[in-house]
Amino acid sequence: MRGGACIAPWAVSQPGVRTLALLLCLAACDAGAKPEPTPAPRPANPAAPAKQPIAVAGADLTYLPADSDVLLHIDVAALRRSKLWPAYARDVAKLVAPGFADCGDDPLSQVSTVDIGIPIATELDVFVFRGLDRDKTLTCLRGLTSESNQTATFDGDFVTLTSKSGAIRILTFVDDHTMVMQGSTKQPTKQTLQQALRLGADAPLRQSAPFVAALNKARRSAVTLVSRPGSEAVAAKVKQTGVQLSYFYGGLDLTDRLALQYVMVVASADSATALATMMRSQLQSPQVKQMFDRVDARAQADTVTLDVEMSEQKLASLAGMVRGMLLQP
Repeated sequence: MRGGACIAPWAVSQPGVRTLALLLCLAACDAGAKPEPTPAPRPANPAAPAKQPIAVAGADLTYLPADSDVLLHIDVAALRRSKLWPAYARDVAKLVAPGFADCGDDPLSQVSTVDIGIPIATELDVFVFRGLDRDKTLTCLRGLTSESNQTATFDGDFVTLTSKSGAIRILTFVDDHTMVMQGSTKQPTKQTLQQALRLGADAPLRQSAPFVAALNKARRSAVTLVSRPGSEAVAAKVKQTGVQLSYFYGGLDLTDRLALQYVMVVASADSATALATMMRSQLQSPQVKQMFDRVDARAQADTVTLDVEMSEQKLASLAGMVRGMLLQP
């Protein structure tokens, strides 16, 4: 990979969202592009929403912020069925559930799905874990000691996790098996999480027709990544690489190998053709070819699609290079 070729290095510093950086770095690898609220108070003890959760294209959007610029859906149950999962389970746990690293029970051995809504402007990312046992999880957190990498502070039904690096995450359970957590480069509070629960209870992203359409385009994968069409924040980040992006979506599957498809919808058909041509040229370098078993870029109308496949051995090599960057506490 060439330094600076990743489309979204900005995400690496956001706690819990480093998976996004990994996916986007894989997608943009050697593309060759060059740079060019005050929370409302709410009564304590959030109740589960009166309405049933709304599922769209296999992802439950309940509790995710309406202003999410990016959605990351992780089908943990599907990942656990893959041959390679044991080798990367701990890495994924550190990425999406860093507060549980010191628990005796692996939280991802219980979780069915994790949905992450990322609003770039507020930097108050919302994580929704489904399938996690409330009693076991709270028992684990109450057992954290001063020797742990995290400390847990309880305030009624809310738990504040503070890492030794100073990162703060606030979490609560909305039912016996659904945990909602807020993490940020800023400091989330009980009040900001209460507001997120109140505003997200009716799955406001479901009301965004462009977002739902983009989500429905993404193939059903173990990991699905979608940006909100029209997001100025995403467009501004990606513009730094010289790409005029409308939105992106992608999917990653893990079996006995890794398969990734990443799709960018850009300004025009001409832009897509030029970008795909440039990417194919860069992808022919020996350095890139030796990293992947298959990597190809193609254009159709205003859309550029990147396909990546990696064997177990090549994935292990790449993971070794990026662990230090992505898995900081």
